[in-house]
Amino acid sequence: MVIVDFVVPDFDSVLGRSWVKALEGDAQSIQAATLQYKLFYSQVEFSIDGVKFLSKGSFVPLVDLALGMSGVVDRLAGNSDGALDFTEHDEVIRFVVSGEDVEVVSSKSPASAAAKKADTIDALTSFVERAYDSIVAFHPAISENATVARLRHAD
Repeated sequence: MVIVDFVVPDFDSVLGRSWVKALEGDAQSIQAATLQYKLFYSQVEFSIDGVKFLSKGSFVPLVDLALGMSGVVDRLAGNSDGALDFTEHDEVIRFVVSGEDVEVVSSKSPASAAAKKADTIDALTSFVERAYDSIVAFHPAISENATVARLRHAD
């Protein structure tokens, strides 16, 4: 089973302040780098059949991770390998296509896991959609920001 989940933090917490900070100024003019590296920090979990690649103790900028996962979805849908890398540290999570399956490997752990490619695409797509929906529910005007709009899903 592929699990990709996140927690919207309490807005009074350290992570939550990175959400509240997004309310300052004009939402459309927030630069991509600011959205991807300074705002909307969240605790994230990513595991396949119990093999953890990101644990709930992991906190990452949600926009950056969702954009990365969206890119992986595009690569997997095109039957190509994909990868997630992180600005905060040097880990790379690789997605290697093998027929109808995908093997996921982290540069920081000897453990790997495999899942059906379709299940992986569905889980990552759902994560991206929920990330977008959560960010826009918190800050509706940010839906017009070009970087955040890249996460928008077809209704």
